[in-house]
Amino acid sequence: MKKTLVIGDIHNKYYIVDRFLTKLNYQIIEENEDKQVIFVGDYFDDFNDDWADVKAMALWLKESLTKPNRIHLMGNHDYHYMVKPKGSAYCSGFSSEKYDVINQILTNEDWQKIKYFHAEDNYWFSHAGVARYWFQHPMFGVTKEGIESTVEKAFHALKARKFKETGCLYGADYFRGGEYPKGGLLWNDWRNSEFYDGITQIFGHTPHRKIKVSVGENNARNINVDSHLAEVIEIDGQGIKIINRFKTKI
Repeated sequence: MKKTLVIGDIHNKYYIVDRFLTKLNYQIIEENEDKQVIFVGDYFDDFNDDWADVKAMALWLKESLTKPNRIHLMGNHDYHYMVKPKGSAYCSGFSSEKYDVINQILTNEDWQKIKYFHAEDNYWFSHAGVARYWFQHPMFGVTKEGIESTVEKAFHALKARKFKETGCLYGADYFRGGEYPKGGLLWNDWRNSEFYDGITQIFGHTPHRKIKVSVGENNARNINVDSHLAEVIEIDGQGIKIINRFKTKI
């Protein structure tokens, strides 16, 4: 696995992200460098944001999506600006005005560059974590291949606007006021997180002041990187390091 910087929920604060990237030498990555950045989603929506904040974030994201050493994951606060679902299935902060601003900048091609799940070695990345409720196979259990297959089917249903078939992506759990015991990849609450033998799950979605690490049996770990951008993690051959932007004076 490449040396990897993982950044939690952004919510319009791309300027803090840029400080991290510059300070830690990830802002410009040459194509032959063995480094990458993974963003776990939720680029949009913040308290009291306006069209100028949204436009700046959308422009930053559009440019970031062109960089080959960056992997962008979808968050629940991004999904509703891509899809504009029917009824009341929106996150807090959504507005039609912001939807219009964002989609004047981001094209369908841009949205399609954003992933729902990413796996490398024994690391699984998503916005809110993988739950057996959606991804358990009766014979094979929960596997990387099974997750990817289920997501692909849901994505095709999404393009056909069959929203009832996309629960593994956008289904909200009881903790978030939803109708499911476990949330989908974009909505599962940290309190619902599950362990998988030998796997380190890295996700955001549930905010905390610091990055939270929970350890299960058989080398299973869950790491929540939604720390209001107070911290990020770096993965290399030595393991995982938590970097605090205040202590490092970023």
